[in-house]
Amino acid sequence: MMFRGRCKQLKQHKWAQCSGQEGFSLIEIIIVLGILGTLIAVLVTNLAGGQASAKKKETTVKAGQVQSQLLRYQADMGRMPTTAEGLDGLLSNPGSAKWTGPYLAEDDANDAWGVPFEYELTARGPKLTSAGVDTTPGTEDDQVYISGRLVESDPNAAGE
Repeated sequence: MMFRGRCKQLKQHKWAQCSGQEGFSLIEIIIVLGILGTLIAVLVTNLAGGQASAKKKETTVKAGQVQSQLLRYQADMGRMPTTAEGLDGLLSNPGSAKWTGPYLAEDDANDAWGVPFEYELTARGPKLTSAGVDTTPGTEDDQVYISGRLVESDPNAAGE
């Protein structure tokens, strides 16, 4: 066999031991597993971050679509829905002969995480608030849109 000569050659050194079986040492296996574990952790972290970023972008697109339908509602009704009517005014007739909706499907009134946008009619225009990644309204990751544009991540700083 090819390894027999090599093994005899290695036995000349005190530190070399040949048992007739070649393979990886426990240390080598542990090092490889450590490297693989590190690579997997980095990949999972990057993929999770990418997914959150994609959902934020999807929410921005959905907010733009809601804004577009709010403008259509305004063109038909001569006004934006009131804060009390909310986005329900786009889904069902508030009792007007001018209403030509529904302007949105029910799930289109939700952000990318499936949470309904909060709607408020402000002096600056319609304000939509997404609950963000944690799906809890009123937290620091909320996304706030005024007239369809992302203006602030802090809902308290968006103002009227």
